[in-house]
Amino acid sequence: MSQLLNRARSLIQSNSPLVAALAILPVSTMAQADTVSLSDLQVNYSGAYFYNSSGYFAEYDSGPSDSQVFNETNPDGSPKLYGSLSVSAAELYAHNMHYDDEGNPAYFSRDAGAVMVWGGTVQRVPGVGDSLSIHYDFSVGFDAPATGVSYFLSAYLGSYEPSNHVYNSLLNNWTEINGENLLGNVTTQPLQDYEIGSENYYWQIVVGVYGSAYDWGQTDNGIYTTHFPGVSLTVPNQSIDVSYVAAVPLPGAAVLFLGGLLPLLSIAGRRNA
Repeated sequence: MSQLLNRARSLIQSNSPLVAALAILPVSTMAQADTVSLSDLQVNYSGAYFYNSSGYFAEYDSGPSDSQVFNETNPDGSPKLYGSLSVSAAELYAHNMHYDDEGNPAYFSRDAGAVMVWGGTVQRVPGVGDSLSIHYDFSVGFDAPATGVSYFLSAYLGSYEPSNHVYNSLLNNWTEINGENLLGNVTTQPLQDYEIGSENYYWQIVVGVYGSAYDWGQTDNGIYTTHFPGVSLTVPNQSIDVSYVAAVPLPGAAVLFLGGLLPLLSIAGRRNA
């Protein structure tokens, strides 16, 4: 072993320009998941809100009456995000109707549902390539005669404070299975260099379900009414796990270069022998 080290030292000393080139080789980044602690992601708000496919939480400051959305802290310091909500067809209908100038109810939305929202601030200094990784496990339900509902999960990490809007839907699909359980993993887009340097960083996770109107009715005075399916959403305890993924610098081209350097060490050794 000592002989190999001596040969390497000799070759390096005789090829100083080569060593200088190694010093300026570019490096690449590789994502490495860190355990989220309370000091990484601070939960500043949570709640349940009405929603439709416009992408906005309808009436951001109010939500379904039958809902429970929790944010607690696990023993390891990571956020514990869970809850449940159930919205009846009558509640969705009442929420999604507005009134015309004559005081008559008028049609407002083609679909209706609800979301659970968690969000807050990032307490660490993010770097280029950082992201959030979310493991999810939740179920959705709907009332007959609807034949299915849409569901989604969105997550955001960035320097702009999120509002009552769904950002970056990482999961967006339709199901005809009442009570279907959705299980999997998603990751937010890595932070770009132009997003680094801000004083504040924020995160937000939204899980939602909504259904389209399955019946159109018209009253005698010509006012259209709609019927939405009642929907439910259940996020069990411990079913949303969030990991902060930090991009750490790793040798890129240098690794390839060193891979070609080892044979040179051997050749130099044989020449000196």
